[in-house]
Amino acid sequence: MEGNAVTWRWFGAFSVLLLCSSLAATAASLSGSLETTLALDPSALGVGDALLPDTLSSLTLQAAFDYLSLKSLAIFDLDGLIYLSFGAEGESESLAWNSALVFSPLGDTRWKLKTTTEQVHWYDWSREYFVNALVAENVNSTSSWYVRVSADNTTWRTVTGTFDSTVHTSGPVPVDLLVRYVEVRATTGVLQSSTASPEKLTITYSNQIWKTNFTIPAESLTIFGTLAIPIAGKAYVFLAATSQQDSALALTASIKLGLQRPSFQLCFEQAVLEADLSIGCIEGVTARIELDDTGFDSFSLSSEEIPTGLSWLTFSGELTFTVLSKEIELEPEIALDAGPCFTLYAKAVTSSVATEIDAISLYGIGMGYAWNGLEVSSLSYLDGAHYIPVLGSQSCWEALTIASSADSCCGGLTELKCSVCFAESSGSLFDWAETDLVFALGLSETASLSVSMAVETLGFTYLAITFLLEW
Repeated sequence: MEGNAVTWRWFGAFSVLLLCSSLAATAASLSGSLETTLALDPSALGVGDALLPDTLSSLTLQAAFDYLSLKSLAIFDLDGLIYLSFGAEGESESLAWNSALVFSPLGDTRWKLKTTTEQVHWYDWSREYFVNALVAENVNSTSSWYVRVSADNTTWRTVTGTFDSTVHTSGPVPVDLLVRYVEVRATTGVLQSSTASPEKLTITYSNQIWKTNFTIPAESLTIFGTLAIPIAGKAYVFLAATSQQDSALALTASIKLGLQRPSFQLCFEQAVLEADLSIGCIEGVTARIELDDTGFDSFSLSSEEIPTGLSWLTFSGELTFTVLSKEIELEPEIALDAGPCFTLYAKAVTSSVATEIDAISLYGIGMGYAWNGLEVSSLSYLDGAHYIPVLGSQSCWEALTIASSADSCCGGLTELKCSVCFAESSGSLFDWAETDLVFALGLSETASLSVSMAVETLGFTYLAITFLLEW
């Protein structure tokens, strides 16, 4: 019976694809793209080990009508088709909406590792998932820690309580939300992880979901909402309204309702009231009240930029009252002006009490110069917590980069970038650890080819060839 259900679901998806293709044939505008990346480890001994997870292909088709747009997206990796979506969207003066049916045929879990020491470990899953639950493992924090999630990297929701520093796993945490980003955050200290002892985050998600968004704009009131229905488990309905009466005050009220199945009964889960206002000389203050199905949950005041009277020092702060506790989180931020050639990176060092600043730490020095299409830059991190992003596997604290770009003879741009990176763990001359090379060539106005490679102390370890075609 289950096999028949799967067959019918795929038959329905294929029917939708045929319908989209038929409509696209008569559309006023047809567009799409094909992007394929082949990533290899040339140093691997076997063909199976040589192919890297960065090997991906994606195909996008879009047909635009006067008031309607149809779009489909398919993504393939080494295991086959991993993502398939069929969607439609429309917009008018009184309503904007989009709806999509999404399939993840080959799995319902993903995991990522973090191997750096930072206050926040930020996980980007590359696209949005309806996450049923998550687990954080091997969390080595010097203070208490918690986990929060977001779909847009702007609005966040905390999904765990606060764990103390002796607790190294969150255990299964129910989420039941649309999620792309996850943060594991230390409240005052840092999260310590390394290649030998990495932190692991695993998400469990629905591999079939129907999602619809809508927005109803008005002169001073905007109503928007989301309906998300996974193939199994609990769905939800999210409704919100934003009112902008004047430049100094904006109000947002939202409610989240769980959709129980098979009865399809709506159950209250959360209500939030937010006000963006100014308090005295502090602008951009957000007051937030949260209620859940048990009653009052929390009240908080937060601000991203609290002036201190010093042009190079600001604070981001949040004061939160919950049923059982009161917490204050104050994060000092230092912004140093860039000089003609040099940029200094610094941070304020706090003690176990977050409101006390013990010192100012200079953790990075950058240098850059551009001349006649050629750019030369260097970046050096001095604190042992920041690392240069590289194509290979090295933990580099310093890099020298030379980049150049020019118009291609066939359309588009020709770009060349070479980075020479250094690591303290390297035993080679001058602590050289890795050299990254990226070359991109515009084949025409709609096609491009790029090659990325990394050479490490162990040899030639990374090669990726990407072809992009747009029409």
